[in-house]
Amino acid sequence: MKNNKRYYLARAGHMDQIAYAKRSVLTEGKEDGLKIVNIDNGSGLTCTLLEGRCLDIAKLSYKGINLGFLGKPGLQNPSLLSVTPGEFTRYFHGGMLYTCGLRNVGPNDTDESGEYPYHGRLGMTPTEEVNTLVNWDDNVIKVSGKVVLSSLFGYNLVLHRQIEIPLFGNEINITDKVENQGFSDETIMLLYHVNFGWPMLSNQTKLEINSKSVEPRDSIAQSGIKTWNTFENPIDNYQEQVFYHDPICEEDHFAHAYVINKQLGLHVDVSYDKEVLPQLIEWKSMASGDYALGIEPSTSRVSGRISEKDNNRVVKLKAGEERIFTLKLKITTI
Repeated sequence: MKNNKRYYLARAGHMDQIAYAKRSVLTEGKEDGLKIVNIDNGSGLTCTLLEGRCLDIAKLSYKGINLGFLGKPGLQNPSLLSVTPGEFTRYFHGGMLYTCGLRNVGPNDTDESGEYPYHGRLGMTPTEEVNTLVNWDDNVIKVSGKVVLSSLFGYNLVLHRQIEIPLFGNEINITDKVENQGFSDETIMLLYHVNFGWPMLSNQTKLEINSKSVEPRDSIAQSGIKTWNTFENPIDNYQEQVFYHDPICEEDHFAHAYVINKQLGLHVDVSYDKEVLPQLIEWKSMASGDYALGIEPSTSRVSGRISEKDNNRVVKLKAGEERIFTLKLKITTI
């Protein structure tokens, strides 16, 4: 496609005929009232962002092929969600991207400063100051907003998110700035739950990570340590396996995980700044009905706030300090 605004103005009655970013509201069942942003970048990359939930990516397709995993609970309005222990599996929809944090990553936890729900509150919190822009001069779609997590007499954390998708391109670039707007030092945790599903995930899929080491989380993962990078057809009653990777950065100084399906002719590169996201978790679920692969760059492992603090795997933000996190998804045909 040509990167020439006048070229398209001459050929399209309305520029939405070519590419768009449209905000709307869902009205069906549990998703009723959930605000979304639908995007088409003009070259076969389409996605749905959840304005009502942290600007996470619910769905992602490329040239008509679905890439992400949408779990059985489906999309839900955040007003229906509960942080009660045991409720997480009833509202976790997965999506192409589900952002976890900022106070907890992993199972429910409790310490002297309060209770922390499974994978935190970030992924269930609506976005404020949302702005969408299809910029034909710079050939990019931009969506931005902020998510505020705060407590009376407690923390005041703000995530500023910007998502950029090149017009006629094949990538999604996410830049998050986490700011401690409070007056006390805080510890934060942040995990990007990038979830692949059928048909991108199948027994034809391969995962490539240039890891210094691959460590199973538990005995269940240990049983699958030799096949962490290959995938089976769905298996009834399969128990999830979780692996910790230590990838070697490439020339761009980013760590990369490659999800490849030669049968579909698609190659997805998940890359991120390892300096601020030192942990990489692989979630392998071959379970029938819960068939997913998670690639999860993170500040910590997934053992919960207390354990991660004890192991010095949390990020310390001084009052007024901010930290930048970068995640990229690039899709190519092979």
